[in-house]
Amino acid sequence: MKENVSVDEVIELLNESFRLDPEWAHNFVETRTKCNDAVADHQTIQSGTRDGIKHVGPLGFLNGLFGVDDRGYGPIAASYDDKSSVASVRPVTARLTGFCRTPGAQPVGSDADE
Repeated sequence: MKENVSVDEVIELLNESFRLDPEWAHNFVETRTKCNDAVADHQTIQSGTRDGIKHVGPLGFLNGLFGVDDRGYGPIAASYDDKSSVASVRPVTARLTGFCRTPGAQPVGSDADE
């Protein structure tokens, strides 16, 4: 059992699951669960609103474990065949191609912030 897990280890496991079962991985990452205001307003858990209902998906929760950068992005992103990684701009027909570090995401306080 591990006490600590890195961002890269989480991405590696997500990609392994994608290689084993792409359909499952796609459905998993697209899952959204209704949440209350307290969870939606959490400092690091990433949430969204669809049709006036607040929700969190698996990546929003996982990113909450690792925190967010100055832009509010977590370090883990899903990649899609249309090159988008943001659910609100992605066409419904886009298919998951894997997982990666969020482009441009830097830890708060890193050298990249200077």
